[in-house]
Amino acid sequence: MSTNGFGRLQKLNSSELENILVWQGASDSDIYAQNINYEGRLGLFDGPDTGVDLSVSYHDAWNLISLPMETTGGIPADLFPGSVPGSLFLYDGSYSQASDVNSGVGYWLNFSEPAVIPFAGESILLSERNLLSGWNIVGAASEPVQISDAGDLVVPGTTYGFNGNYVAVETLEPGYAYWVRTTGPGTVDLVPAGQAKQSGKQDGLSAKDLREVLSRSFDRFVLQSELLAKATPAEFYFHGSLESLPDGTFDGAIGESPDPLRFTLPPLPPAGSFDARFGADRWLTEERSGTLYLQQDDSPLTLTLFSKSASTEADSMSYQLTFLAGVQTIGSTTLRDKDTITIPQGTDQILFDQENLPEEMPSAIELLQNVPNPFNPSTQISFRLSEASYTVLDVYSLTGQHIKTLVQQPLQQGVHSVRFDASDLASGIYLYRLQASGQVITKKMILIE
Repeated sequence: MSTNGFGRLQKLNSSELENILVWQGASDSDIYAQNINYEGRLGLFDGPDTGVDLSVSYHDAWNLISLPMETTGGIPADLFPGSVPGSLFLYDGSYSQASDVNSGVGYWLNFSEPAVIPFAGESILLSERNLLSGWNIVGAASEPVQISDAGDLVVPGTTYGFNGNYVAVETLEPGYAYWVRTTGPGTVDLVPAGQAKQSGKQDGLSAKDLREVLSRSFDRFVLQSELLAKATPAEFYFHGSLESLPDGTFDGAIGESPDPLRFTLPPLPPAGSFDARFGADRWLTEERSGTLYLQQDDSPLTLTLFSKSASTEADSMSYQLTFLAGVQTIGSTTLRDKDTITIPQGTDQILFDQENLPEEMPSAIELLQNVPNPFNPSTQISFRLSEASYTVLDVYSLTGQHIKTLVQQPLQQGVHSVRFDASDLASGIYLYRLQASGQVITKKMILIE
């Protein structure tokens, strides 16, 4: 009665034990169990627990890690040889340093050199994970698992691993940890890969298939760190329309707009790691201009432009890129389809905008969607004037209360932009209204926490 298999059986709750069939083998040490009716755990106890015996690879930098075996209060240096002392961090709304490692919990851990670490011990039961509202680091299990989200808690498309940059995943591998974003606090199950119960929503495309669809409707930047040549390149989509995508691209009913949170990235990795993102922590924007924010490591970083509609060089759109280090401009260039450049070292912002030919002056008054949107705390509002006009640009609350006047002066024909800082405002939906040449145009923007 003291075998690992029976010990694992004892850890199930009463509702899960209702349909468990248990029998003893020829040897006293062989205790078998089979769940005959509970789909989420089917086959989990079809023999004695043979324990964990596997090796996990980590690269010489920051890694998202978890223990693939049962351990409480483990010392990082003992369990993860080659890790940097004092570099263990967990996340509960913000980063905090940890002194020991526990099973089922995810951490950041820095390694001074590449490591392949063997693990041997008692298996972790496929179990529940209690999640906070927002972003969580989730520890994996002793075998490949997926998140079973019958309660519709996890924001679709926001399960991320880290292999030098953030990568959307569906399966959680032993020894690693993963970011998950939720709409509120609650509990999810980790179940064997392929057995996950999803919510009642219509299934959307996988992360890989989604990016293939997006590449046909959006322009994109692809960033690659030369130091992490084997890492999945980071892709950022812009200048396209979500409404033009085929039905069934996203989770939810046909015609339903995707949750804007599904296009967000997890909190920044520790300093020294590579990261890139648009404003509001997004990897997708429908706008043709904006800012790509960078956190560089020490290796050269390349950027390639892919145009959604370039069948010939003449069809390719060109973009003007400006590289900033803080407030200082350190370079600029123009890119066309499939052009690749090396980003100047020290760049922390890349401003991009579609390059207009001199003869391309606005033929009508147009108020553009703010970039980024949603935003926090500031955003850029652009508009086009087809003729010189006295122009007023105001911001209002959703109830009509005047918040701020951004522009109130004569302006020439052309494209104009102004930045709106909402640092002192509560999150919510706001209106911005353009008045010029006798026309009034209003749009909505979303301020998030």
